[in-house]
Amino acid sequence: MARSDLWGLPGVAALVLALAAPAAAREVTARLTYPQRIALPPDARLVLDLTGPGGPAGSLTQDPVGAQVPLPVTLTVPDGQGLVLRAALFVGGRPAWFLPAVPLPADAGPVDLGVLRLDPHLPMGFARHLTCGLTTVELGFLDDIARLRVGGETFDLRAMPAASGARYSDGAEPPTEVHTRGNNARVTLRGADLPECSPALDPAPVPLAARGHEPDWALDLTAAALTHTAGPGAAPVVTPPPAPIPDGLGWRITRPDGGLTALVEPRLCRDSMTGLPHPLTVTLAEGDRAMTGCGGDPAAVLVGSWAVTHVAGAAVPPGAEARLTLDPAQGRMWGRAFCNRFTGALALGAEGLRLGPAAATRMACDPGLMTLEQALFRALDATTGFDRDGDGALLLRGASGVLLRAVRVGG
Repeated sequence: MARSDLWGLPGVAALVLALAAPAAAREVTARLTYPQRIALPPDARLVLDLTGPGGPAGSLTQDPVGAQVPLPVTLTVPDGQGLVLRAALFVGGRPAWFLPAVPLPADAGPVDLGVLRLDPHLPMGFARHLTCGLTTVELGFLDDIARLRVGGETFDLRAMPAASGARYSDGAEPPTEVHTRGNNARVTLRGADLPECSPALDPAPVPLAARGHEPDWALDLTAAALTHTAGPGAAPVVTPPPAPIPDGLGWRITRPDGGLTALVEPRLCRDSMTGLPHPLTVTLAEGDRAMTGCGGDPAAVLVGSWAVTHVAGAAVPPGAEARLTLDPAQGRMWGRAFCNRFTGALALGAEGLRLGPAAATRMACDPGLMTLEQALFRALDATTGFDRDGDGALLLRGASGVLLRAVRVGG
């Protein structure tokens, strides 16, 4: 769709978001505004996002050059689905205004949401989410400081001279930096460049499986239903699937009858029965009871490329380098040890994590590196579990404790 099709009239923004050929559709209209009501500059970007019980239901990014609020919005959405609308306006690559989550009822027929007010972005609130290849980062600003969060790590970066755009760095060696240019950004994490980053709105965590213990409970959200089981022997309560509504950095899920609410946060959670780390912490509220458990797939905590920093408790010496890539979906690991390349099997289940045996090339290197490499292979072979430390680093564990520590690199 050409830009002139959307922004053809001076000062008027008409946006149509078409979803994937719904059997029965309806029209939802709204007008987006913000208190300043000034004309949008050339580098403004509007991002709209629809989510439902089945996950992302539609999105669109456009450049409303010179347009003035209120911006008319027309959405074509399917009947019979509860959806959530979000929107954000970026100016100069930074979030300027955002629309708090607006639920769209599942009723049939056209809906006019009226005038929806965009709120100013709160500095350091991590309201700007960026996708950098396969990596999602969060970015907030306060005066000359940019705060970057990647996984469980947070970096405070100070403004630096830049020929164009804005550049922020922690001044370390190797550095962690952010260089914003218009609506996109470049992120360097400890000297490793991520793919170019662009604005994104986080998808809701659907499907979602969450479990808690003492007391036992289970919560499962799919595109078809929300199922809550209070404990062993209890009959599951099955209702239509509500749309997760963004709440802070997480999402709130409320059962249609209002009797149950779950707060889902992207915060590491360790299952009290298996010890496995999960990517989501889920707090279930039922009446006056609040219960905490874990959600999401443990594989999400493990997957990725990692640079080894410690083997058997000893720091990797300067000049030595080992990389490890873990892909639970494919049941594989591979990488480069301190001398040779290797590959091997990966098995992740309720009983823990198993790696290897590793099949490696046979290139000879410095005797010290060969010794370190053999220690690395022994650590992989002895791995029975994994975790993340307070800095977000991956820890491979065995019967004797932590066998290997590694930090995430690249996407």
